[in-house]
Amino acid sequence: MKRRLVLACLTTTDVAARACDEFDTVLTGGPGDMTVPEVIRAAAVQQAEAILFTNTLPLDAAAMTALPGSVRIGATISVGYDHIESLPRAPVG
Repeated sequence: MKRRLVLACLTTTDVAARACDEFDTVLTGGPGDMTVPEVIRAAAVQQAEAILFTNTLPLDAAAMTALPGSVRIGATISVGYDHIESLPRAPVG
């Protein structure tokens, strides 16, 4: 069984093809990158384990909290990570 991926940003044909070969992939269906509501919806329907995105997707705490529990990996194709909000760590112990 292939792992499930939401490819939330436009990318090259080769990258999209490889993602589809190696993962059960949901690709952006429009002329641009997915919005936060589209990513949340796609991840929930797909029960995706990973999301591949770029700096056009601002992942704040509310967006991350709305993602389904199946999502374990968020990978960004960008320089920097200022579009990703840090979540507070749970207390240890």
